[in-house]
Order: sequence, then structure tokens, then C-alpha cells
Amino acid sequence: MGSIVLPHLRTAWHVDQAILSEEERLVVIRFGRDHDRECIQQDEVLYKIAERVKNFAVIYLCDVDEVPDFNTMYELYDPMTIMFFYRNKHMMCDFGTGNNNKLNWVLEDKQELIDIIETIYKGAKKGRGLVISPKVKPVLDNVTTEILAQKQEVARLNAVANKHPFYKYNGVWSRELQNLVTSIELCSWLGGLQEYKAGSFMTIEEVGKFLEIPVNLKEQDAFHLTIEEYLLALIAMVEELSRLAVNSVTLGDYTRPLQIANFIKDLFAGFQLLNLKNDILRKRSDGIKYSLKKVEDVVYDLSLRNLIPKGSGVA
Repeated sequence: MGSIVLPHLRTAWHVDQAILSEEERLVVIRFGRDHDRECIQQDEVLYKIAERVKNFAVIYLCDVDEVPDFNTMYELYDPMTIMFFYRNKHMMCDFGTGNNNKLNWVLEDKQELIDIIETIYKGAKKGRGLVISPKVKPVLDNVTTEILAQKQEVARLNAVANKHPFYKYNGVWSRELQNLVTSIELCSWLGGLQEYKAGSFMTIEEVGKFLEIPVNLKEQDAFHLTIEEYLLALIAMVEELSRLAVNSVTLGDYTRPLQIANFIKDLFAGFQLLNLKNDILRKRSDGIKYSLKKVEDVVYDLSLRNLIPKGSGVA
């Protein structure tokens, strides 16, 4: 029934127009062969949810034999593939499978599919190109819960530390505060903190506002997050991202290393503008270039194997 009732895109022009013309809703396209068992199963589910998602998504079907123009571009080699577009932009979703570009297995749970479509739509409305699937989101939600618990501990520390000279006792908690800021930055970068943009880093002012503590005080002897602690936390975040790049490839995610490489390169360029003293911060910041080289080597190997689109190397 679904394969018959749902609208079909019969030509490449119709596919382009469907993606280009829709201004407000998410465009969901099922690519595959209408007669394949996987497509028939998925089309039934799509048909049953079409009415429930019509306010924020429109669903189309496209037979890859009838319209083969996108087979290479979108790597449509699976029996059934669902892709998402918003305002002429391909929306990616981290399903926890390593492939963020598309959903390429039959999803028979109607509510789960609705949740995925709605999550992608909400992320698209916020200007995000990559969103976290509801199946992966609980992991980040758990991390966020732990971060909020630590935020309460910071509030208690703030109340106690303000009764004593800051720089006399700062060394007692400095490392733990750095680790917390690293976790906050990493969680935000992965999309765990919804109010901040995924794929970027939080400024020291944003971290201070999140933790509800002062930052970089120069004339007051009071508890605060120092600029050195913040920068060391960013460096630790870079080290974790370089590990994530390697692990992503192991899981079959070939787009994340490129995203990480571009991010680290931009961050490294910013660190080069700083006039750092010859201290621990200067020594740790030198490690960013080694993390960058590690990730660039991963991207280079992927490009040699044609596992990332041509022309999408490190900018």
C-alpha cells in the first residue's frame, strides 16, 4: 500500500524540485527499488506515519532504477536508503552506526522513526547540519546529567573558596575544574548541550555563564575560572577529538574525521596568535599540532581509499 500511495519522484528534476521548493518542512526521500522487500516494508511504515508528521515533514519515494542520477552522488548501494533534506541542505544524523549521511536499514518502529524525523527537523530549524539520533541522545543526556551534578559541586566550591585567598588554594581544585570544562566542551561539541552549537567550542564567557562562576578575574581575589585553565581544557578536548577521529573510522564513520580535522586546524590557528609564556600552557599547546597531524593522516588515508567525497579535504 505504501509504495503505491506515497508520492513518487519520477525524474532527477522532480527530486531536485522536491528538495529546492520545500521551505518550511523536512524533505524525507526513500531511495531504493519499489519491488524490493526492504523497500516495501519501509514504505508501509512511512505511509502509516505520513499523516502524523505532515506538519513538519513531507515524504517521497524514488526508485533508483527509474532515477539513477543520484546513485553515485549519494552512494545509494543499499537495498533501502532514507535521506533527509531541509531548505536544499542535506541533513546528517548520528545514528550511532558510523554512517551519518543516511538511514540504510528497515526501521519498523513507527514511533522511533517519527522521533528521528522530528529530531532532525528541530535540529535543522536551529541551523545544525548534524543532529544526534534519539537512540544516541540518551548517552549524551546521561553525560549532561553528570555535568549538571558537577555544576552543583562547583557552586559549593565557589561558596567555600571565596572565603579564602584564591591563588593560595587554587592548585587544590584547578585540575578537576579543567577536567570538568573539558567534559563540557566535548559534550557541547558532540551536540549534548542543546543551547550551544554542535561542532564548535564554547567561549570562556559561555562556560562561565553555564557554570555560573566568574571568569578571568584580574583585579579581584575571588574564585573564578582562569584563562589558563580554560585553554588547558581546550587542549585536552583536542586530544580527545583526535582519538575520536581514529575510533570513528574503526566504526565506519568516514565523515567525522574530516569535521574534526577542520575544527582542530581552526583552533590551532587561534592558539598560534597567542603570545604564551614558556610554561606548561606553552608546552601543552605545542601538542595541538601533533593531534592535528594525527587526524590529518587519518583524513589522508581515507582520501587515498576514496572513502570521503573528492574535494572535501582539510580546508
